[in-house]
Parts: sequence; C-alpha cells; structure tokens
Amino acid sequence: MRSVPEGCPTGEEQLAGWLAADSQSTALLLDFDGTVADIVPEPGRATAMSGIPELLGILAHHLATVAVISGRPLDFLEDRLAGAGNDVILVGLYGLEMLVDGKRLMEPGANRWDELIRLAHDEAWKDRPAGVFVEDKGLGFALHWRNVPELAQEALQIAVRLADAYGLELQPGRMAIELRVPVNVDKGSTVAKLADGRKRICYIGDDAGDLKAYDALDVLSRSGSVVLRVAVNSPEIPGDLLERADTLLAEPASVAKMLNLLVTTLAVRM
Repeated sequence: MRSVPEGCPTGEEQLAGWLAADSQSTALLLDFDGTVADIVPEPGRATAMSGIPELLGILAHHLATVAVISGRPLDFLEDRLAGAGNDVILVGLYGLEMLVDGKRLMEPGANRWDELIRLAHDEAWKDRPAGVFVEDKGLGFALHWRNVPELAQEALQIAVRLADAYGLELQPGRMAIELRVPVNVDKGSTVAKLADGRKRICYIGDDAGDLKAYDALDVLSRSGSVVLRVAVNSPEIPGDLLERADTLLAEPASVAKMLNLLVTTLAVRM
C-alpha cells in the first residue's frame, strides 16, 4: 500500500469518524463479495454478514448516498440485501442494472446481447473441466476454479476463446474470470454517476474490478472532490489495488465493525 496521506483514517474507528464528519455531503460506495460478504467456495452461497443490510439502510438516512456496486446480478443483490430498504442503491453487473428508489433500471442496449451470452454460456458449461463452476449472471457469466485451482489455466483458455468467438469482454476476479457484454459500463462509470455532486466520496472494495472505481475517484479528486480509496485485505488482494489504496481494512468483518461504529457515531450526534 502507498504511504497513507496525511489526515487519512487508518482503522475502523478513524474511518467511521471520517465518514461521519460531514455525513450529508458524503457518498459511501461498497463492493459486495469480499467487502460486505465473506468469500465462499460456492458463489451462490455468498451472503452479506449479519446486520449489514440493516446498517446500510440506517446509514442511507444520514449520508448523501449509500450504494452497493457489484458484479453480481441485481436479483442476487436484492435477495442478499433485502433488509436495506429502498434508500440504499443496488448496482448489479457493474452498472448494467440498478435499483434506485425501488425502481429497476437497465443500461440501454445491453439486452441485445442476450442470445450471444446464452450461446457462450452453454458452450462454457459443455466445455468446462470437472470442478470448474459456471455462474450464470444473466447478461454475463463467470468461470470459477476456487475448488480446483490446478485448472485455472484451462478455465482461462476457455474464457479467452469464448470471448473472442462471441465478442465479449473479460473481467478478472478472485479465482474466476467473467465474460461480460461489451457495453461501456464498469464500476468506474458507475462511481462517477453516483458520486456526481458529492463533496466527499469513499469507495470500499477488494478485487481487480474495483480498480476502475479507483480510477473514477482519481478523476473526481482532480475535480475538487475529497476521495478515500479503501481496500479490504485478503491473501488474494490484487497488488495494484493494495498499492493504490489510501487505507486498508483487515477483512470483511472489519467493514461490519466500521459500519456499526459509524451508526453509533451518527446516533450520538443526533
């Protein structure tokens, strides 16, 4: 990690204090897997840590913006964060799908890739080596090899071949590779959209896809916003993310602890 800039928070309590300092001008944007949920061997079994949805729902009444931005489909996020309420913005597939004030929004033009995604998904399922899991995301899919790390190269070769054959984009993940529709939407463009007009923006993530969010924060910083790049540590954290983070939390449980502290801090100030 780069040297922590002067005045940057360095732990859960300090980060909670930073977010509370000017709460009504602050946007809190978070990843899902590895950030508010532990990484699990089977992607479909991932769930938000206990109390997280309710905490986010409370914070949405105090902060300018609270959003979860994930590569997961919107249906998945709605299910796992059901207790958060309509004031928390949910962003699926990096920004192709959004739930804002209870209304579902879809990126224009994304659905025209449905047929090609289905063909590529079916071919991936047919060609995958035993032990590699294919996660269906609707407008994309991912090949996971967490349970068979020795098959990583074979899974990657399948993904590269299919991306080339069907004109899809590749997105690296934690012991996984995702095939996405080639629409110019990612966590960076989504962060820029959600942070528009916010004086202070904090983004918390743990994976390669979060680098685009950091890129957006760099642009916002040059435009005068105060930004904070937070990484959640793990043995699998990408070196680039660690290098660019302003501060580091030890694990997803540290995120939960920080959110609890933030709710407590804001309640005391009421």
